[in-house]
This record gives sequence, C-alpha cells and structure tokens, in this order.
Amino acid sequence: IVNNDLENIPYAMILAWGFFPWGYISSNFSKMVHIILFSLFVIMRFAHTITYACKLSTARSVVWFIGFLCTFGIAINGV
Repeated sequence: IVNNDLENIPYAMILAWGFFPWGYISSNFSKMVHIILFSLFVIMRFAHTITYACKLSTARSVVWFIGFLCTFGIAINGV
C-alpha cells in the first residue's frame, strides 16, 4: 500500500506547493479553489488507500480518477 501511495502523492504535493506562491503574483489564481482541490485530493488518497486495502477495485478506480482530476485542477488553477 505504501508504494502505491508513493507513486501518486509526490507529484500532487509538488503541484500544490509549487503553484501556491504563484497565487500572490497572478490575478487568475484562486486560493480557495486551490485549497478545495488539494483537500479533495487528500480525501481521495485516504479513500484510495482504504479501498486498496479492502480490495474494492471499481471503487478504487473511481476514487483514484477523482484524485487525478484534482491534480489537473490544481495545475490549471496555477497557470
């Protein structure tokens, strides 16, 4: 389970923390959207770990995809 989390969490953390200072420079950056998307990503990673441990493959795929979309939202919000 740990290796599975290590594949996805670092790039999301880099996006989230890397784009956050950009919010003080860019007028298009929404801090609230950034916080909501990152919070949702964290919740989805917890849910993914639980579904992975319980061997619920369909639910795990849905939860992973939502988390993946959150990382795209973070990147788009930061640009």
